[in-house]
Amino acid sequence: ARHASPETRLLISHGELIGPGSSSLFNSGFVLFRRHAWTLKLVERWLKELEMGTENDQEVLERLYRANELDLKKHLVVLPQGLFYSDIGDPIAGPPRTQHLVHLAGIPAGVRAG
Repeated sequence: ARHASPETRLLISHGELIGPGSSSLFNSGFVLFRRHAWTLKLVERWLKELEMGTENDQEVLERLYRANELDLKKHLVVLPQGLFYSDIGDPIAGPPRTQHLVHLAGIPAGVRAG
């Protein structure tokens, strides 16, 4: 596989300061989880820390990743921005055959309505 290995449990898209908070590593709007006991353990920890703190979901995950909690760096792959959807801020970044989903984060409502 080009982006994953047998050890991969999460595929998440790279983010470029796309929302509130300080996280700039991930865009948790797109995550693929591999069903595995390790993944359940991570999600439970992620949600517990999210409920207990003041960080948003991306900030919590980035903090866990940077500290390599649960050996996260071994199991998480950060996908290039635009691999699964359009580049953030440019919803028409490419032709439909290369841009399967349109990401509308930060795009005005008038554009969304068509």
